[in-house]
Amino acid sequence: LRVEADGLAWAVLFNGGVPEEKVEQFLEEVHTALATLALAPRAWPPVDQFPRYFTAGAPRIAEAGVASAASMASRDVAPGELISVTGAYLGPEMPAAAALGPDGRLPVELAGVRLLLNGVSAPLLAVSETQVNAIVPFSVAGQSELRVELEWQGRRSNSRTVSLLAARPGLFTRSSNGRGPACALNQDGSVNEEARPAARGSSVALFGTGAGAFNTPVADGAPLRPPLPGVRQPVRVFIGGRPARVEYAGAAPHLVAGVVQINARVPEELAAGEQQIEIEIAGQRSRPGVTIWVR
Repeated sequence: LRVEADGLAWAVLFNGGVPEEKVEQFLEEVHTALATLALAPRAWPPVDQFPRYFTAGAPRIAEAGVASAASMASRDVAPGELISVTGAYLGPEMPAAAALGPDGRLPVELAGVRLLLNGVSAPLLAVSETQVNAIVPFSVAGQSELRVELEWQGRRSNSRTVSLLAARPGLFTRSSNGRGPACALNQDGSVNEEARPAARGSSVALFGTGAGAFNTPVADGAPLRPPLPGVRQPVRVFIGGRPARVEYAGAAPHLVAGVVQINARVPEELAAGEQQIEIEIAGQRSRPGVTIWVR
C-alpha cells in the first residue's frame, strides 16, 4: 500500500495474516496523524485495496472522538450535553463560530457541516477541520445509544457509537481540558483563583454540562432566561471530599440550554488551600482533578 501526501510518501507492507481490525486501526492512526501534522493531502490517491479507509476528502471521526466539551471524557454522553467531536476533514480549514438565528436558536448546519445523532441534527457551536462543538439534543432522551455521524458539504463520515446516560456531569475548567482550576465564581462575583479563594462557609458558583434533562422542557440550542428550569435529577457536590450544601442547580442564565450552574456552600471544616471538587448526578460523578481555592 502506497500513501502520498503533499510530496511525502509512505510504503506500507502488510503481512497476509494481520487481522483486518489491526489494519483498520493502523490506517486510522495514519489518517488522523496526517491531519494533526497539517500534512493531510488535498485528495487521497486511489487505494484499491482499502477504499473505505482512504476516501478523498471524506470526514472521519476519530476513535474516542466524541467527548464532553467540559471534562473531555469520551464514550458516554447525556441529553443536552455540550460535546466536542474530533477527527479529520470534519469541516472548513477556517474555523467558523455559530450565531443565533432569527428563531433565537443555534443553527443545525454551519459552513456546510451537520452533526447527526441517531439521525437528529444537533445544534452547532463551532466547526473546523479537526473539531466540531455541538449540543446533544434533549429529544434523544430515553435511548440507550447514539450513532454519531457527520456531514460536510454532502460527504458523510464514518459512524461512532456512544452510550447515552441520564446524566454525565462534567465541570468546565480554566484550562479547557477538564483538569485543574474550575470555572467558578466566588460569592462576591469574583473569579475563584489562588489570589482570590472562596471563604469557608461562603457560596461558590460552578459551571458544567451533562446534567441531563431539566424539570421543564427547553428548546434545543436556545439561550435560557428567567424563570430558569432546574436540573431534574438530584445533584450532590463534594468539596475536598466532604458533602457541600447545594443551593441551586439549574440552567445558567443567558447561556445556551445544556450549560448548568450549580451553587454550593463551602464546608466550614475544610483546610485552606486548593481543594478537589466533584459533582454527582444520577449516580454519575464528574472526573476528578478539578479544583477550587479555599481560605
